[in-house]
Order: sequence, then C-alpha cells, then structure tokens
Amino acid sequence: MNSGSRDHRRGFALVELVVVISIGSLIGTAAAVLLGMLLAADRGSRRHLYESHTLCRLAETFREDAAAADAAEFEPATPGDGKTSAPTAARLQFRRSGGESVTYVAEPGRVLRRQTGGSSATRQESYALPDSPPAKLGVETGPALSIASLQWGADKQTRSTRPGWRVEATVGRDRRRGETLRRAFGMVAPEKGDRP
Repeated sequence: MNSGSRDHRRGFALVELVVVISIGSLIGTAAAVLLGMLLAADRGSRRHLYESHTLCRLAETFREDAAAADAAEFEPATPGDGKTSAPTAARLQFRRSGGESVTYVAEPGRVLRRQTGGSSATRQESYALPDSPPAKLGVETGPALSIASLQWGADKQTRSTRPGWRVEATVGRDRRRGETLRRAFGMVAPEKGDRP
C-alpha cells in the first residue's frame, strides 16, 4: 500500500530558518545594546561615587586643618605676564604652633594639600576635582574670628550644569570648643566672667 500522506517530510523550510535566525539576531542585538547602556551607567555611577568620596574627604580634611590652625593667610591667584613671571594659583595657608603649616593650592582640576612641620617631612596630597573651573579659596577675617572657605563648581559667575559646593570652617575653633568642654566637665576652673 502506498499512501500519499507518508511523503510529508519532517524538518524546517528555509523560510522558517531565516525567520528564526533573524529573530535571534534581533534579540542578541537588543541584549548587547542594553548591556552597553548598563555598563555606561555603572561607569557613570562609579565616577560619581569616587568624586563624591574625594570631595567629602577634602571637606573633612579642610575643616580639621582650619580648626587646628592658629592663623590663616590667603594669597590670591596672580596671572603671569607671559614673559618673566608665570601665573600662580591661589593659596591658603593654615599656620599651627610649633612651626607646622598646611597649605592648600587651587589648581585647575585639583586641589593640593601640602603639610610641612618643624622637624617632620613634607606630606602632599592631591584631590582631583571633576571638570570645572579651579576651586576658590578665601579667608574672611572678623573682629572675633576668621572663617576659611573652599568653593568648587557652580556660582553666580560660572554657568555650570553640575551643582557646586562650599565648605566653610572657623579657624582655631577646636581649641576654644575643647576649653569649653573641659570647663563644662570641671577639668579646668572657669575664668572670672565666664558663665557656668
């Protein structure tokens, strides 16, 4: 017996294979594009995390240096004339007792912190700043205290898409706060005229 329905071939037609291969390539292309976008987002978030960590370390160190200082001196940046003198970056120096000093230098793309001591060696740290104009240093001196400031990023003069920040610290504040705490806990007798 010869049946005509037995001649039906098992397998796939060429059109079916082409359709399956093209669907597979579309899914693979979409997966590759999505993976590239995820990796780019990961790089961006890692860079942002690194920048944030660097700026937080810089702010904390700046406040500690200002609080431990006896005095602060500021030298503004000077443009060089191009022939005999080179331009200099703005500098902020915190002087401590014992001949120690900490100097902050605002350069394009970074802030340098240079610590020198009477008998100790010089220690230098560099804090990389995200793409922006150089950081701005300053000291405001009042009748009772001095406030040191470090500013980076957007301000009224620069139109930046990134948010800026400003760190302010009172020069020499930790010694006064330490004396207040010692007096409060009875470790030092209060001076005349001090409130209990």
